[in-house]
Amino acid sequence: IISPMGVVTNEIRNEDGEVIGEKDRLILDPKKSRSNEAALTKSRIVLPRHMDAVDGALVVQCRALKDGLDPVGGIIWLVLDISDAYWLIPLHPRERRFSCARWRGKWLVFRRTAQGTKASSLTWSQVSAALARLLQSLFRRDELALEVYSDDPLAAIGGSTARHDLLAATFIAAFLMMGPKLAFHKGQFSRKVVWIGTSLMAHDDGVLVSINDSIIADLKAIIGKALMANVISLVLLRSLVGKANFVAGVVWIWRPFLSDLWG
Repeated sequence: IISPMGVVTNEIRNEDGEVIGEKDRLILDPKKSRSNEAALTKSRIVLPRHMDAVDGALVVQCRALKDGLDPVGGIIWLVLDISDAYWLIPLHPRERRFSCARWRGKWLVFRRTAQGTKASSLTWSQVSAALARLLQSLFRRDELALEVYSDDPLAAIGGSTARHDLLAATFIAAFLMMGPKLAFHKGQFSRKVVWIGTSLMAHDDGVLVSINDSIIADLKAIIGKALMANVISLVLLRSLVGKANFVAGVVWIWRPFLSDLWG
């Protein structure tokens, strides 16, 4: 089955929501060849939410307080993405005939799971979950709490400054020994970090989570388009509900107002 290839361009933003660059990502587009319609997924991955990261950070923060440390200074965040995660998984020889493309007169057969295929996210998520469990087993939950959203790990690390450095170095070394490459140029090791669209920061009374300004601006723009028409397209509705549901993951009071739209 021959599927076209494509390039998805994502904007790179800083913690203030400003665009500082772009990243091109090569994908295979099986929707056009309709091979995704024939693919079967027998399980479902449940990804962590922001509140899961907050719960883990609170456990680390409580331990820091018991040890007589400052509630803000006693915790630090580590964000270190995995590079080219989807391409790390070998594709079974029997499945390669479903991941083919034609480029500049040549036939390409993918030997790795290509991003864009229906099962690639599920396959990588299974591996990602296994890596996360192995890494978390090296640390107590109250000294390092790990959450991994697909290929975006977030670790809340507790203790003194020296302890922070030791645990972070151990975490990174163990991660590299398992095989994945880490995007050090995008890494964050700070008391305030950006993770999957939100900013997280330790506070005297707990953990402060704020949604990035760029996401709020996008949501306002979509709402503006929807209000200008009597009837909105399914594509616009999906975009609106998707963005709003992301916000509802942090602002729980939004959830009851979105449930009917998911029907």
